[in-house]
Amino acid sequence: MNLRLGFSTQIFSNCCSTKEAVKNIENVGCRTIEIIFEKNKGVDNFDLDEIEAEDLKKFDWVSLHAPTINYGKNRETETIFGQIHRFNNKRTLDLVVFHPDCISDFKVFDKIDFNVGFENMDCHKYSYKQPYELEKLVNLNNRWKIVLDVNHVYTNDKSMELGSSFHRILSERIAEYHLSGFSTIHDPLYKTKQIKIIKAIKNFRLPVIVESLLTPETIKKEKDYIIKMMKKVN
Repeated sequence: MNLRLGFSTQIFSNCCSTKEAVKNIENVGCRTIEIIFEKNKGVDNFDLDEIEAEDLKKFDWVSLHAPTINYGKNRETETIFGQIHRFNNKRTLDLVVFHPDCISDFKVFDKIDFNVGFENMDCHKYSYKQPYELEKLVNLNNRWKIVLDVNHVYTNDKSMELGSSFHRILSERIAEYHLSGFSTIHDPLYKTKQIKIIKAIKNFRLPVIVESLLTPETIKKEKDYIIKMMKKVN
């Protein structure tokens, strides 16, 4: 079973720098990773700048999660797009992930040269939780993809039938999955034992990014548990 399983650097947000997180993810044998592009030091200063192409040379899939801001015709959007473009020039990004509910003008995405994926939202949001909303969005541009967060699906529908609807309507547009358990927000699956969330992933050929909040000491435990359960449900 050739799983493209990896982690987001945000899993270590409470204990590691982004650069250290990349190394810890590499050390457990992952070749798939998502860099979280956090807007935490003002719009002109990001942790993203500490990552070089050399840090990512062992990864086959590198995605980037863009910060949550009001994307539109404004200076903040231009600054963040500029940062993404510079990073993309260092190491071509396989996908850049955006939350669609915070975008006021989707036209700003029409002429960018990096790969874009829009993520389905959780139960706390007012829009982009249903497949028809994402379908309407990606129909605006054939290049745009979907990132299916199965944790977000679970918060909206504990039966996970919603996940089946996403696959039925948008399977050809899904480029990446986000995975984590749900008790409070992004909980380790080895603790929650929520196999039904793992089972919501229908295409194991696609990259799967784990977002469970972990430590360097527990990342392998989470990886091993997920792989074990994926082999059972595949």
